[in-house]
Amino acid sequence: MASTAFQIAIHCPSRPQAVNLAFLGLSSYENVLKTYVAAKSKLGEILSSCEFIDRSSLECVEENLKLKPPISSHEYYMLIETSGSNGTHDEEKLNIFLEDVLGSGIVDDGTVASEPSRMLHIWGLRERIAEALHHEGYTYKYDISIPLSHFYKMVEDMREHLGSKIIRCCGYGHIGDGNLHLNITTEEFDKVCRLPPSSFCL
Repeated sequence: MASTAFQIAIHCPSRPQAVNLAFLGLSSYENVLKTYVAAKSKLGEILSSCEFIDRSSLECVEENLKLKPPISSHEYYMLIETSGSNGTHDEEKLNIFLEDVLGSGIVDDGTVASEPSRMLHIWGLRERIAEALHHEGYTYKYDISIPLSHFYKMVEDMREHLGSKIIRCCGYGHIGDGNLHLNITTEEFDKVCRLPPSSFCL
């Protein structure tokens, strides 16, 4: 029986030599969208991640995991990561972006980290939200792909609809691809918090 040998070459991208992480505080979801547009325009090819966190999500991490954010309290937060091969070039582009959004008042406050330990701490504020939510009781998790114009309205509508039946209703996610993590916590299971597919029809 004949056999065939294949030679396969896998080309992997080089690890970025320069990585920076900005953690921003904002007062409105409208400003979150404006900041995302500015990031795409000003950062271009070095923009590697754009994440969104609401105040309730971050408060959950603070209260249940005792992790402290690097800036004061705001209604909304964004994590914007840049990755590239030229540190000087990337830093210059990031500074131009930050001057624009801070100078125009779109962003209220922010900090930038390039040291691995600080970046790890900031990413932990985002990555450990799910862990923090489990400390509050029963958790309902929904991953929703939704147009950015409706991205946070889903959270607000569910928060108003469920009212006092819940402990928390919060949202965070990948604003770059419109993927919202909607989370609801209750002291114990309540079928009222199980959302039918029709809940997500816009």
